[in-house]
Amino acid sequence: MKSTRAKNIKPGKMQATLADKTQKIRNRWFILIIIIFSFILYGNTVFNWYSLDDYHVTPVPYQETKHNMIIAKGIEGIPEIFTTLYAEESGRSYGYRPIVRASFAIDNELFGHMEELPYISHLINVLLYMFSILALFVVLKKLFKRFHPFFPFLVTLLFMAHPMHTEVVASLKNRDEILNLLFSLLALNQFIHWANRDKVKYLLFGILFYILALLSKTTALAFLLIFPLALYFFTEIKTKRLLWFSSAVFLLALMAAVIPLLLLGFSRPVEFMENPLVEEGFFNRVATGLYILLIYLKKLIYPWPMAYYYGYDTIAVQTFASGWVIFSLLLHLGLFVFAIKKFKEKHILSFTVLYYLITIAMFTNIVMPVPGIIGDRFLYLPSLAFAIALAWFIFKLFKTKLAPEEKTTTGFPLKPVALVILILIPYTVLTIDRNKDWRTEYDLYLHDVQYLDRSVKAHDMLATNIMSQINRLIASERINVTKMQMPQIKKAKKHWEKALEIYPGHYSSWYNLGFIHTEYLKNYDTAVNYFHRALRLCPSDSLKQCILANYYLGKTYERVEKYDSAFYYLNESHRLNPADIRSIAAATDIYYMIEEYETANRLNERMKRAYPNSPIPWINEGRYYLVLGEEKKARQYLQKAMQVGGYQSMNRMMFEYFRNKRDWKSASKFYINTQQETQQFNPSLNE
Repeated sequence: MKSTRAKNIKPGKMQATLADKTQKIRNRWFILIIIIFSFILYGNTVFNWYSLDDYHVTPVPYQETKHNMIIAKGIEGIPEIFTTLYAEESGRSYGYRPIVRASFAIDNELFGHMEELPYISHLINVLLYMFSILALFVVLKKLFKRFHPFFPFLVTLLFMAHPMHTEVVASLKNRDEILNLLFSLLALNQFIHWANRDKVKYLLFGILFYILALLSKTTALAFLLIFPLALYFFTEIKTKRLLWFSSAVFLLALMAAVIPLLLLGFSRPVEFMENPLVEEGFFNRVATGLYILLIYLKKLIYPWPMAYYYGYDTIAVQTFASGWVIFSLLLHLGLFVFAIKKFKEKHILSFTVLYYLITIAMFTNIVMPVPGIIGDRFLYLPSLAFAIALAWFIFKLFKTKLAPEEKTTTGFPLKPVALVILILIPYTVLTIDRNKDWRTEYDLYLHDVQYLDRSVKAHDMLATNIMSQINRLIASERINVTKMQMPQIKKAKKHWEKALEIYPGHYSSWYNLGFIHTEYLKNYDTAVNYFHRALRLCPSDSLKQCILANYYLGKTYERVEKYDSAFYYLNESHRLNPADIRSIAAATDIYYMIEEYETANRLNERMKRAYPNSPIPWINEGRYYLVLGEEKKARQYLQKAMQVGGYQSMNRMMFEYFRNKRDWKSASKFYINTQQETQQFNPSLNE
């Protein structure tokens, strides 16, 4: 029977059946290779900790914010996520990205304790990247269905292995980029179905996926042009229908992207330290944008070195007198003219060039200045154009049949595959090695600063990270870590000094150097100079920084026994922020120290009324009576301080009090007492 059926099947139909079967088997192998390759490239990121801006989307220890604590609520916090902005910091708000925030809330709900276990979130980033690559492969197969079957697969491999993607996958915060691409590709896939089959359900699903992309990151707006471009080049859609589709999607996208920002408010001014082009005229911005386009091309071709941040003064502001600017203008104008010339014949390179120009345009600073002036992650979408062009040239190099008019064969393209593998080897090595730099924030800053010697922000961020670690040690059970950490303190000092060498107007470097000199190096005269410089540069939009500079300047004057100056700056700090007890408490301490007890007691009574929940005024009175030798009365006041502050141990209370004042001698005494208390109630600790 079987042989009879086989005889009745026409040879052409049998060939087609065998071809379909071969194609299915080949596609399964392609998918398996993509899955395995994803983990080869990014599997080692699973062992990374938090870094850079991850605290915007995850409950990172020591950096709790209103927004990441909403995420910490898990699924319960999702309604609030959809009614709040992405993040807020120092008076600035950062867009509307509820999908990415909701994804981290689900991470937290399912696995919990994400402040201790970031590894799950890193694994999910790798999985999402893998799914986005699989979606890309499916879409490319549809777009290039008349090309050699290996062509979309090789394009996919070249794209997924490009080392410039490491920032997107290794940084948890950049999950927004992955979700943006994933949902945009799913939308494009549905729109292709709609163009070919004319069924409304595909259009509706496409719109739904695209809205999810926009709610992941508004850079998905670039696909407003890519969708019609892809449909024009790779489907038989009619012009009138294409125009109707483009208009409808444009209006819906505008509503999804703009309405939430109008309702919730949005403020993200780019600062000079992030991008000096904010203070440049239009023509200089255009010239610098053209120069930046060359930098991006270089990074696509030769992806090294990579850096997490650039900013001032890594890219020099350009004018049209620069030869590189003129060269870039001619090059990109030539590419655009070529794309337009080949537009009607729907040449693949025409699509590739236009896709590249559309996706890179928003990051050139020509439309508007971008944070950091350039960024490795900005090449995530544009690198697809590079992968398509590279694969096309490889096929052409070996004269492998590719284009539809060449009557493509389906044989194994040995030479193109071999060359792609040779390219993938250094790509893979670079990617895996780069992932290690993202292990912790400190590792990242320390590694990249060698390539960012002219970046003020890079030096500032490394120094700040070093001092944050030291301050966390001080805030722990340990006493005086200064001597042990002095090499690190000096390293932070060196980087802030380098920041000032690049840009003497950098406020926070002056302030932080003043803090180091007064709190750790005990160079009080130098500290006074640094704090005065900081106050002259104190940004008008950052009251907090002005308050701190005044406070520590007052404390420094106290240490050199210039009490009138100390009172002046402490009073100024308190005037700027009456809600902060530190300044008035410090002034009270001085009055006690110089034995002006009447004034000190008057200020202490004022603190009791103004800050009824603070133990500080009660501790002050307790110390005052200890000095007078009235221990019984002193203990009464210290007991009151314990009640107000919620302490169970007087030793613990006094230890924290003196530790916060960096009075290590007194703190050590009470720390020893706390340890004796602990051992008394936990005999096993003595073993």
